Amino acid sequence: MSHCSAIRYINMLGENYDKKVIEWLHEDQGLIKLAGDNIDINQSARDQRKDNPGKSHHWFLAMAFKNPVPSSHLPNDNPICNLKDMPLSEFLLNNQEQKKLKEDFCTLILRVLCSHLEFLTPFQKYVAKHIPHEYSAMFQQKGEAVNLGFLFQNVNTGPRLRRHASHLGIPTQVCSQL
Repeated sequence: MSHCSAIRYINMLGENYDKKVIEWLHEDQGLIKLAGDNIDINQSARDQRKDNPGKSHHWFLAMAFKNPVPSSHLPNDNPICNLKDMPLSEFLLNNQEQKKLKEDFCTLILRVLCSHLEFLTPFQKYVAKHIPHEYSAMFQQKGEAVNLGFLFQNVNTGPRLRRHASHLGIPTQVCSQL
C-alpha cells in the first residue's frame, strides 16, 4: 500500500469519530464523562551530541464515556433546602432502609469471611458478588466509549486541557469543570 493510500484510509477511518459524542451532548450533558492519560516517551539518541539530543515526546489520549445512569434531572445549581431547617428525623433510616442495610452488611461480611478464611473458600461461589440496586441492569450492559484521539502536545496544565477540550467541540460548561 502506498503512502497516499495509507493517509486516505486513515482520514476515511478517522472521519466523524466524535460525532457520537456530539450526539450525547445534544441529548444530555450529564451523559458524558471525559477521561485521558498522558503518554510520555523518551527516545534517546544512539550518538548523543549537543546538536543531536534525545527526544522527549509528550502526548495525551482523550476518551469520552457515556454515563449509563441519567443524572440531568438532579438539581446541581442550588441546595434543596437549608440544613438548619431540615429535621434530624430525615437523616435516620426507616425500618425498610434498616432491613436493606443489614442485608447488604451480611453480604459484605460473608464476602470478606469467605475470601480471608481458608475453610470458607468453597462457599465463596454462593456469596453475591454485587449487591443489587435500582441501576444494576443499566450497569450490566456494555458501556459506550469513544476515542477522541491523541493530542500531540503536553497537556499537563488545566488551561491547556480546557483549550484542547474546547477544540474537540466540547461545550464551555463541560470544559470549565476540567
